[in-house]
Amino acid sequence: MNMGNRINSIPHLERHGMGLLVLTLYTGCLILVGAAYAAGPAPQPKGSTKEQISYYLAAYETADPQDPLVMRTHGIFKRVLGAADKRAALYPHLRIFKSSGPTMAMALPDGFIVLTTKAMNVCFNGVDREKGDARMAFVLGHELGHMADGDFWHLKTAMSLAGEPGLEEIRQLITDSSDISKADKKNWAIHRQAKEVRADDCGFMYAGISGFRVDTLIHGDDDATDFFTHWTRQAPHQLVDLSHPSPENRTRFLKNRLKKLSDGIDFYKYGVRLAHFGHYEDALYFFREFQNIFPSREVFNNLGYCRLQQAIEQMPPSVAYHYWLPSALDLATRADKIRLKGVRGNEEPLSPEARALIEDAMRYFKIATEKDQTHWSAFLNLAVTHFYLKNFFDSRAAIEKAHALAPKNPLIATTRALILNLQDPMVDMWQEATHQLEIIVNQTPTDLCALYNLAVLHEDRGRDGKAAQLWEALTSHLSQLPAPIQTAVALKAGISQKGLAPPSQPAAIPWQLPLALGTDLLEDATAKKKLASWTHLNFNWGKGNLQGRIWTGPDGTQILEKDEFVDMVVLTCDNGKALAELDRHFGPPRSSRHGTGGLLLDYASGITALVTNGKPTEIWLEQTRD
Repeated sequence: MNMGNRINSIPHLERHGMGLLVLTLYTGCLILVGAAYAAGPAPQPKGSTKEQISYYLAAYETADPQDPLVMRTHGIFKRVLGAADKRAALYPHLRIFKSSGPTMAMALPDGFIVLTTKAMNVCFNGVDREKGDARMAFVLGHELGHMADGDFWHLKTAMSLAGEPGLEEIRQLITDSSDISKADKKNWAIHRQAKEVRADDCGFMYAGISGFRVDTLIHGDDDATDFFTHWTRQAPHQLVDLSHPSPENRTRFLKNRLKKLSDGIDFYKYGVRLAHFGHYEDALYFFREFQNIFPSREVFNNLGYCRLQQAIEQMPPSVAYHYWLPSALDLATRADKIRLKGVRGNEEPLSPEARALIEDAMRYFKIATEKDQTHWSAFLNLAVTHFYLKNFFDSRAAIEKAHALAPKNPLIATTRALILNLQDPMVDMWQEATHQLEIIVNQTPTDLCALYNLAVLHEDRGRDGKAAQLWEALTSHLSQLPAPIQTAVALKAGISQKGLAPPSQPAAIPWQLPLALGTDLLEDATAKKKLASWTHLNFNWGKGNLQGRIWTGPDGTQILEKDEFVDMVVLTCDNGKALAELDRHFGPPRSSRHGTGGLLLDYASGITALVTNGKPTEIWLEQTRD
């Protein structure tokens, strides 16, 4: 958020008792803030400029890393960073400096975001934790948006303001520092505003995708307490608003815009939930709608993921599930359709339908990696698509990029071993591949994906004794395996399919739902009365193929209505007891997977808990299908 830059005090302003320069070009974001300290101007470090973090490290005292607010801010940054687009050679880092003066948050070209403790206080003071976290997530997301676009125009402007310019000189300095062609100089304000709009969009979306209650930024506040107006008013003198109306009017404009983006976040989140429960066709509609609003790397990765899952459903089971490819099977739930054949390879051909879906998935994954070349999960998914197409050279190239980004990730290491085993038919790499899998299993005995694939490699090689030992080890964890893998292990270990425990049904949940799953909202008068005080977001896509509403209650509880029936309920958690209650009713989670918003724990058919920072934040319950 182009909210400030520490510059030496400007005598022209100090003589007027101001000591603070504020340049506000767009909305409730302080673009530049420079302040004079009582101790005098900061020294100019040799060999560094204000475009480098070294300048700020030399000039200002770093905030205490053990300070609770500093730790809280770094935790927020880590979450928002997970959702943000990033440039190939610029991985963002956050540095926080002590300051009672400037309210400053600024992206630097060398990959650092500079934040002052005053900015933390503006976000956190006077509001509850949920709202304060959302404010800080927006601020940091805004800066990450500038960094992802390589947009540092505001910093260049700050560099020019070291003299004693008057207002007209300031206007000219900003124009001269613009990256717009000379022919378009008269439209500099429009271009500058467009960049700020883009950064605001990024801040709002990154914060929302990573699980912060961004709705608290745009609902329920009057102008006196609104965050955006409050932020703008941190300047004691609204000196240099060259081309825009009052902070209040800018705030109302921004809130109207962000309300539309807030709707998009709901579409994105329900796309994730539907994909998690295996409803890929419906999820695609939600993701495409979000793509129209905000085409981020996350949505392209998820579009590709859904296409990949659809391709797997079109494959012969011996091809789809011969190996456990982690990105391909995290969400698979079709145990009733699996009839694995007793083959030692996966030589059945792909159908034209499956191949077309995989190629479509690959297109989305490539877009995701182009938008953010640090997004390891997109490279992992790309490697898996090449693997299914037997393009092992390309698969190895993609997995190596993922491995370089996340060298300790066991899912990447497992997939890498499988690719290594098959990449060159003229060279026997079986021993090296099994050795790499054994390292993973020895380091993390609970890594069932690596254990399963190690069993497969031994069976493929004819090492049936060792394979049987590994299959037997996996039978102790049947309830934790994805459904197709559970079925495969049962067959390999000689366990009857009838002996597998049926999945628990959501009727046994330990909480009362606002409306029962499957409720007919067209006919049920009680349900209509219940929802009268709730807000709703309509959708109707594919000429009626998917229509309904997203209902939101006063406490944040949500209901997904599809075709006038309650299809899903999302409960919010305000304490840490939810997981203990789920454990007591269903036993330990049967599977887990990491997502952008946190850790997903599957407890039963149609019941999933979202855990963020070690605490449950949501419980997802869906209408199960027979």
